[in-house]
Amino acid sequence: MSDIEHQQPPRQHKRVGRACDSCKRKKIRCNGKQPCFRCIQDHITCEYRTPYARGKRRASVRQNSTVRTEPAVPIYSPISQTSYSTVPSQPRESAWQGSTSPRNIQPANPHPEAKGRSLRASPEPGERDRQGHFVGASSGLTFLLRLQRRLRRDPDTAPKTSVFTLGDAVLPTFDETSFTIPPRQEAESILKTYFELASPTYRYLHRPTVAGWMRELYVDGNIAGGNFYSKYAVVLTMLAQGISYVGSNPNGPDAETGVRCFLAAQQAISRETGPASLSTVQALLGACFCLLTRSRLAHCWSLFGTTARLILALGLHRRKKKPEGGLYPPTGFIELECGKRTFWAAYTLDRYLSAILGRPCAFHDDDIDQEPPAIVEDQNLNSDSIIADDKRNMNTMLAPFSHRMLSLILGETLRRLYGVKSLDKATQYSTMSELGTKVDAWKRDLPAFLNADKVDSKLLVPLFQRQSNILGLASAHVRILIYRPCLFNDYDKSLGTLSQATEDNVAKCVNAAMDIVTVVDRMIESAQFYAASWFSHYQAFCAVVVLYTYTTRCKLDRTIWGKYYHAAERCQGCVATVANVDSLAQRLWVIMEEFRLEVLSQLQYEPPNSHDIATQLSNDVQESQLPLIQEPSNPEHVGPSSNAGFLDLPSWELLDSLALDLGIGLPDEPVVYSNASLGL
Repeated sequence: MSDIEHQQPPRQHKRVGRACDSCKRKKIRCNGKQPCFRCIQDHITCEYRTPYARGKRRASVRQNSTVRTEPAVPIYSPISQTSYSTVPSQPRESAWQGSTSPRNIQPANPHPEAKGRSLRASPEPGERDRQGHFVGASSGLTFLLRLQRRLRRDPDTAPKTSVFTLGDAVLPTFDETSFTIPPRQEAESILKTYFELASPTYRYLHRPTVAGWMRELYVDGNIAGGNFYSKYAVVLTMLAQGISYVGSNPNGPDAETGVRCFLAAQQAISRETGPASLSTVQALLGACFCLLTRSRLAHCWSLFGTTARLILALGLHRRKKKPEGGLYPPTGFIELECGKRTFWAAYTLDRYLSAILGRPCAFHDDDIDQEPPAIVEDQNLNSDSIIADDKRNMNTMLAPFSHRMLSLILGETLRRLYGVKSLDKATQYSTMSELGTKVDAWKRDLPAFLNADKVDSKLLVPLFQRQSNILGLASAHVRILIYRPCLFNDYDKSLGTLSQATEDNVAKCVNAAMDIVTVVDRMIESAQFYAASWFSHYQAFCAVVVLYTYTTRCKLDRTIWGKYYHAAERCQGCVATVANVDSLAQRLWVIMEEFRLEVLSQLQYEPPNSHDIATQLSNDVQESQLPLIQEPSNPEHVGPSSNAGFLDLPSWELLDSLALDLGIGLPDEPVVYSNASLGL
């Protein structure tokens, strides 16, 4: 009998009527069971929520499996192109519990079907704009439409939400009758974490006073002195924020406890009666920060409007008259100083919300004459006296004081460079020079222990280390806002004699972006790049987009080109390590990854094979040894010839709109032209 006769008949391919949502999005084979073998392998939830529109519905086969599938967001490292699973229910670990940095993450084995394939390896059909016009794959609008699909495919985000929480994930149902605050010993530990890690520069609470309220709450079940619900809400918002930085301690509180504390604080604030007080404002401001740690920007924006109006109603923006014939004010020094601290914390937050969302500020400098808070430690601030601190150079209030000064410069930058009145190039450049000089002067006056150029932050205690890093990120972010419009001006031939000034401003912008990457690296090494540090993620995003843009916009040789590209890629990978489901970090990572792939396509450069790079990773690889992507096989494409294709990339305003889900629609025009947008 011949060999042919011994051969088995070819096995027929078993057709599956329906794939799960995850396999359908990835366009890979699914066995049609629930959970399917790929969801079990990736440790993600296997769901069939997408509407079925391919003939008669087939029942999905549910199989018993002992494998635990937790909801996770697939994070593809831009450094290794490998899939990582990030469990969203667990926050980042604290500094004393270890780091979740790129070198601590186990790379998952890539699927055989995905080997050698990027996120956009297969060409997509042409898109169509709102008028139905065809738009090819090279257009910037195609890039935006692809981003919109990726960002809005999450089934956990309700399509119909309140106008005040547009784009935010739905909060869980809260049962007030079953809520109990954490045990006292645990709450005291959270209080310590809050003041040392969660509020490095927003120190509007007086620690001994809040500790006293919490002690009365646990001992007597009540807080004396009136405004019980406001004070109770202050304690709850403090606990909610502190829990976000505690980490995944098996014996400590989990993320759900923090959410319940916030929801209980909301209930308590709504029950407060009588005239508003400072504690009411502090509770509302604490709720705003809680919302930001949960990436609920729309909700925060709505609530902060109420908070700002209440601050104005209480007159916290105005300077208090000195008491006549008295040694201290009738309300006491604690309430006087906390009033100043609360206002300037709200003022700083107002400037950052305005910078992120591109909306007008709630506070106007012409209406404000409030003094800065005294630089005094909490333990030296009493109701009837302020004890001078001999160690002024290492005072915890120096960082909030410096952050306040920087927020004034930020507000001036937003008003003068990003206002409704357009500036001619000469005026714009002189304004940039003036604002940049102010930032440089601010940094020179910064205390040495808060300036990483003078004192290595790794040598400091965790609180001062956090303060140094936060101020480093903030100052670099302001410099990016000042100089970023020049990234495209160097190709404007109408500038004439301003070309050298443009080149200098572009260099300053890129250096500021590199400073942010350096600080993020330092935070990763110290395990202080927390999932709750919402604004650090956004600052990293701004730096990455600037560096990717600079990669293609400037005429650089291959050595310099690789330096900035690899720095952006490494920073993007750091954001990926804290990108939980429904988080701002996740949305920003999607934007950065699509932007990176678009830049690569403009450079006519293929990313490396994911399987080949995945084998290079090890558990304890040092950050400096992280595998970088390969250099372009055709280096001649990096240079002036690559600039023409980049003109269709979208503006930062549109990128921010998608990242923050602001509800701004895509443009009606078939292409996107806004290269020098001042949005942000």
